[in-house]
Amino acid sequence: MRNISYAVLSDTGLIRTNNEDNFFVGSVINTDPTVSPVAFYGDYNTDLPFFMGVFDGMGGADCGEDASRIAAETASMTDFSTDGQSALMLFARTANRRICEFA
Repeated sequence: MRNISYAVLSDTGLIRTNNEDNFFVGSVINTDPTVSPVAFYGDYNTDLPFFMGVFDGMGGADCGEDASRIAAETASMTDFSTDGQSALMLFARTANRRICEFA
């Protein structure tokens, strides 16, 4: 079993009032735009392939926080445990489709 320690820190910065960034680590997801700064750490134990992602909300872009939330939610619904490369491609296509449908 591999133990992977991680930490996430994200902040709204000096201009915005909401945090447009989201993250996903193995099975941990953050999609709460009211929390800033996001400070999260933990350990993830697995022998299987898994995914870590940081989704930047592109401050200033319309609905950037929604796009990053949708990407994080899509990551949480994707099975990365068998074929990582195929899963990553599926994730990217699905996230792109869902974001485009939202837009």
